[in-house]
Amino acid sequence: MRFDGQRTRWDSGLIAYEFTHNNDESLLIAQDDNSTNFYFFVNNSLWKWYKAYDRDAFRGKNFKQVSSGLEKKFGRGFRKEAESVPGSGMRPVIEWRDRNTRLRAVDETGEHGRIALVFEDTSTIGQLSSITRQTPTSGSPSSEPQPRRGSRSR
Repeated sequence: MRFDGQRTRWDSGLIAYEFTHNNDESLLIAQDDNSTNFYFFVNNSLWKWYKAYDRDAFRGKNFKQVSSGLEKKFGRGFRKEAESVPGSGMRPVIEWRDRNTRLRAVDETGEHGRIALVFEDTSTIGQLSSITRQTPTSGSPSSEPQPRRGSRSR
């Protein structure tokens, strides 16, 4: 799916703040046994994998319990309250970084009933403002102010 200015079912909901229109961005979606996988491309290069786990994937555990398990696996993460865009609501996020990847565990249980893991290429994150246009094309569904991708801390 290309985000070329035509409204899509993804313009609101779970991944609405993870992309913008008219910036040579596209999406591939794959379902597996316990999650929906959103693969984001910019300029035809994969740069983000958003893995949204189904409600029952963690056998009734809440975000705090799941994040404790993730920290056992990945090491201590940076815990924060964050929002995708100003005004979207604060939610718990845990973040890990290395030289190539940023991993975010996002608590989407309140609004969407899911827990998401978001893997992003750090070099692309650093270049987003130069490889995408800042302002969407006028008249397109995205001619409203566009959110920035990722989490915004407070």
